[in-house]
Amino acid sequence: MLTGSCLCRKVRFEIRGELGSIIHCHCESCRKAQGAAFVANAPVAENDFVVTSGAELIAKYESSPRKYRCFCRNCGSPVYSHRASIPGTVRVRLGTLDGDPGLRPVLHSWVDEKAPWFEITDGLPQLRTGDPESLIAKSSGREDQPLRTPFLARSEGGGVMPQRIGIAACSAEGAALCFRTICLEGEALMREHWHPEVMMHAHPLGQYMEHVGRGDWAGVATLMLSSAEKLAAAGADFIICPDNTIHQAFDLVVGKSPRPWLHIAEIVATEAKEGGYRRLGVLGTRFLMDGPVYPSRLERANLEYELPEPFERQRIDAIIFQELVKGILRTESRVEVRAIIERLGEKGCDAVILGCTELPLLIEQPDSPLPILDSTRLLARAALRLALTGTAVEG
Repeated sequence: MLTGSCLCRKVRFEIRGELGSIIHCHCESCRKAQGAAFVANAPVAENDFVVTSGAELIAKYESSPRKYRCFCRNCGSPVYSHRASIPGTVRVRLGTLDGDPGLRPVLHSWVDEKAPWFEITDGLPQLRTGDPESLIAKSSGREDQPLRTPFLARSEGGGVMPQRIGIAACSAEGAALCFRTICLEGEALMREHWHPEVMMHAHPLGQYMEHVGRGDWAGVATLMLSSAEKLAAAGADFIICPDNTIHQAFDLVVGKSPRPWLHIAEIVATEAKEGGYRRLGVLGTRFLMDGPVYPSRLERANLEYELPEPFERQRIDAIIFQELVKGILRTESRVEVRAIIERLGEKGCDAVILGCTELPLLIEQPDSPLPILDSTRLLARAALRLALTGTAVEG
């Protein structure tokens, strides 16, 4: 059991469970809160973090929306932080520990915001932006099963290995773009020609469409769980699904899944919020645009949204199913979608969500009159960041 305390030692705590992976965060908020070049922190399950004295002295400061930094009001020492978006987990400031946790740092995050006078020389992997822990959804939809730590897969020799990414595919083109993004952008976070292990399973799109067309989301969930079980058996540590539409069955999946999942719409909503956007256009299949996947997540993030007109939704749906999922890219269709995005801008949208994982094949940023939120690549990058919290540590 680990113990820790603040500077004046009036706040004391115990960690009665497993400590997660140690990360050096260089974001501006952490630097200013800590008064240092970076902060070393590690996640731990909230139930395993027990304040044994001085609980009444702990004050909270909301440094960014729904993120709280907790410190001793007597001496000012930062002790831990927590995010409402990651229930059941706190991140402990490692400088408050009384002894050696037996772990060593594995990663630098937010290095794009690092202090200009500080140089990183230790050879650890570096994430330019983002907290890996903030990108994973809870492994269960139930409050009594919070996400557990650590987020890394450790080898028998004590080294740290990248987590294996499982892709539960639905449509071939969207899954292929997601897979390709993970592999190609993995180099930026690892080294040339390297990426985390990736495994994929795909039921035929036709099987999904039979259920989707009937509104049978329990049937969709059964297919997703079937993929999850196969991916878990193959060694996947967590699962992503590069298909927005079938996320309508997500809540029927996570409580039964053998592995945790990332939620594509939550990742997009987080990106939109951090980008300062307020009103988002949503494009996708008619099932997606008429369904709850994005409204539920955008409303939770206090973001407004706008849908195309009904006849425009019908046209986008036809482009997706008659062209994009078959690998057909037509200039005429690109022009049509661009015009729809332009009309969303006229309705007050300041960005547009490409809420179909094939749409980025047709529309890239130079093609769009509004900033785009590419759900396919955002999901792939979130998976990369999560997996690489476990990149091997030399020695």
